[in-house]
Amino acid sequence: IVRRFEQAFPVMPYTVTMFAVGVGLGVLHHKSPDARDIVGTKLAFMQPESLLFIFLPVLIFESAFSLNTRVFKKVFPHSIIYAGPGLVAAALMTAGVAMLLWKEWTFW
Repeated sequence: IVRRFEQAFPVMPYTVTMFAVGVGLGVLHHKSPDARDIVGTKLAFMQPESLLFIFLPVLIFESAFSLNTRVFKKVFPHSIIYAGPGLVAAALMTAGVAMLLWKEWTFW
């Protein structure tokens, strides 16, 4: 179903389509008591960790498989230059805000 939707609307990424299908199935499960057997009650009460272990590798593989390697090689050094210091700065700012909110919390 998702692949056919992707062929009809090629501008929408696969992960966005999967998200939309999941939201649609969730709304269908929540609003319609008759559709609960169709959608599946076991998926609705699935552990979040299991959901990540099942679907996250598939989504990462699909994104990596459809990646344009020429563009990736061109952009990779710049993304490392910006992402490295940005990640450190974001972590330090988050720790600073956490230390302001919780006075008894320390790094050690």
